[in-house]
Amino acid sequence: MSKQAKLQSNIATHPGEILRNLLLVKEMSQKDLAVTIGKTTPVVNDILCGRRDINAEIAVLLEVVFEGYPASFWLECQAKYDIDKIRQSEKMKKMEQGIKDWRSLDNFINLRIIKKRSGIGDDMLEGLDFLRKLYKVDSITLLQDCLDRTENTAFFRKNDSLKTDKRNLNTWILLTRIANESQLLSNSFNVERKDELVNRLNDLFYTNTDTLSCLKEVLNEFGIKFIHEKKLDKVPVDGYSFWLGEHPTIVVTTRYSWIDNLAFTVFHELGHIIYHLYNDRDKDFLDIIEPGGDKKENDFEKEADNFAQLSLRRGCDFNKYFKRIENPFAVGLLIHKLSETHSINESIIIGQYQHYCKTILNHPAAYAIGAKLKQKIK
Repeated sequence: MSKQAKLQSNIATHPGEILRNLLLVKEMSQKDLAVTIGKTTPVVNDILCGRRDINAEIAVLLEVVFEGYPASFWLECQAKYDIDKIRQSEKMKKMEQGIKDWRSLDNFINLRIIKKRSGIGDDMLEGLDFLRKLYKVDSITLLQDCLDRTENTAFFRKNDSLKTDKRNLNTWILLTRIANESQLLSNSFNVERKDELVNRLNDLFYTNTDTLSCLKEVLNEFGIKFIHEKKLDKVPVDGYSFWLGEHPTIVVTTRYSWIDNLAFTVFHELGHIIYHLYNDRDKDFLDIIEPGGDKKENDFEKEADNFAQLSLRRGCDFNKYFKRIENPFAVGLLIHKLSETHSINESIIIGQYQHYCKTILNHPAAYAIGAKLKQKIK
């Protein structure tokens, strides 16, 4: 049996074929039927050959001519034939599968948010193709596997006291990949320029003026993509770093609006790029950087933390100065002096002192100390 014959065998019988058999039984010619129902012979012939559909008018007329065959019978036969014919078309098969794939993806990502925040159009099939290409997979099953493994492959540091919605986490990560795809850089990242980059970043954190825009400009200049992607509900993420294509990427959420949190997050992710992603570009690092609480850490995170701590200090031994403070709540004057001397944003020094109070002094009000002196991202 040919492919076309197999295709036709899966389609319901056209009502014209039923009508043809009925005419044989009734020993009625096409012309007789045409005259009886007030139509031309070519019209009847087209119906018998399946070239013309039986509409409501024809169905009612056939009901009068053939007792036991109501109009609803002819219309139901026509409808079943039309539905089967549509289902057999390649376009409809793709649409049906696309709807199933789209709905199944909604178990892994929030498609409403993806459409709203990513700019994906209303064409569902194009949207699915875009998402598959983004993850470099050929099927929706492989895409689901990639999304299902997200937390295991990327979530290296987390705080157990915080609840994470995995579906929203997948959605947020996907939004960062979409934003990454839209950025084009001409400069390449050169790890030998890391000290120059650290100084430039510290300068902009110290100034804290139009900081996010300046941050993107500086990182782009050094061959690093920068994305500010606001967090979603129950996605307590501060920073994310990965290497896709020719460039590394740093993502921040500004979950905390303080400049010291932003600075630490950026330097932390830069540490991942320099020490981990530069030599292994298949990794990605998704971080929750809490002011307090127990975090799951490993050597990757410790190295990134150490890099961030050293970068923030600009060669200044904070602990040497912190030891001189007799009253932790009277830190303002020293903080201001250190800030001017070393061109470090006061909020960053305060953040380091709060960390010192928590880890070294074990002060019960570590994060209340100096909180009023901290700066927000401007």
